[in-house]
Formats: sequence, C-alpha cells, structure tokens
Amino acid sequence: MFSGADLLKHVRKVPFVPFRLMTSSGQAFDIFHPELIMVGTRDVTIGLPSAKNPNIYDDQIWVAMMHITSIMEIPAVGHPSGGNGQGT
Repeated sequence: MFSGADLLKHVRKVPFVPFRLMTSSGQAFDIFHPELIMVGTRDVTIGLPSAKNPNIYDDQIWVAMMHITSIMEIPAVGHPSGGNGQGT
C-alpha cells in the first residue's frame, strides 16, 4: 500500500514528471499537472480537467489510498490537452 508521503514524492518532483496511478479495480488516472491532485492521509482527490482549460478541473474523483496499486512515470508528450486526464 502506498502512503501520502510516497505519492507526494511524485507530485512535488522538480521538474514535475507526469505519472499514472493504477488502482485495484484496474482504473488508471494520468496526472499531467501537480495542481490537479490533492493528497490526503486516506485518499487522493484527482481533478479531472476542463476541456477549455486543462489547468483547472471540471469534476473530481476520490481514490482511497489503499486502492492505489502502482505509480509509474509517463511521457508528457502526446497528451492533447497537456492537462491532467483520466487514463484507460
């Protein structure tokens, strides 16, 4: 199980490197902007980006920390909005 401290290492990396959170249900969440994720002790709030401005969110999702199974860096290129997006 990952802790908030584990996740914050990725969020606060300088320069920021996009990463993917994989969950126990098989969902993936791509984090392309550090301001669209908020780390708590038991869960993570992920902002789902606005189509008009990918640096602000239209909606959010909560993921329990106990359901995060892996964190992997992903390339920043290829994401059309350059913002935070929900992956596959």
